Amino acid sequence: MKAIIIPLAIVFGSALIASAVFFKDYGSATPAPTPSAAAQRPAAAPTGLPNILENVDAFRTEARHLYGSETAAITIVEFSDYECPFCARLSPTLKRIVDESNGAINWEYRHLPLPMHQNAFPAAIASECVASLVSNDAFWKYSDVLLSNIGKANAAFLKSEAIKLGLEGAAYDSCIADPATKAIVDADVAAVTKFGQQGTPFSIVVNNADKSGRPVVGAVPYEQWKVVLETIK
Repeated sequence: MKAIIIPLAIVFGSALIASAVFFKDYGSATPAPTPSAAAQRPAAAPTGLPNILENVDAFRTEARHLYGSETAAITIVEFSDYECPFCARLSPTLKRIVDESNGAINWEYRHLPLPMHQNAFPAAIASECVASLVSNDAFWKYSDVLLSNIGKANAAFLKSEAIKLGLEGAAYDSCIADPATKAIVDADVAAVTKFGQQGTPFSIVVNNADKSGRPVVGAVPYEQWKVVLETIK
């Protein structure tokens, strides 16, 4: 009996390994880890370049949140969550890339608040109010605050930090209650589904000349980003 059980165990284990390798492919939709799990794992680092996408439609048509030159040749579109530790890890990397590019690269922020993060959707709505009622620069400052204070973004925190950036309290309350503000975030969430992703951060590096691009899944390190960007130029 033992002689039969051992080979079966080997076969079953091999099948599990094969399944894991298959579902690591870009096309699979893997939810982002919870904050506690994220703290125990290193940032994702793909071993190979993902396929080139053609005719990429990943930009907002209005109210875009752009960091860097509006006329940049390359845009990194990031779908992000204000309670995602990996997103907080990626943010300074993307800023460094844009700052070092001398206007050749910019970064567009879009929302993908995950259901497991109860304050992520309210934070996304609050950031839209900061952007529309103060400025694009204020939006990026607000985003930095949120990503630096993961786990603290309750209603009082969101409002107090918005007021610090110049937003009047009554205007803030009106904006976050406006269905049109929620619709902006909903549109971002709907936009990412066509790329088959449900986790954050998820980015697409787009060549603005021909609208081709490469997807980048996870908070990959700076060196990996440089490799991807070289293939887009």
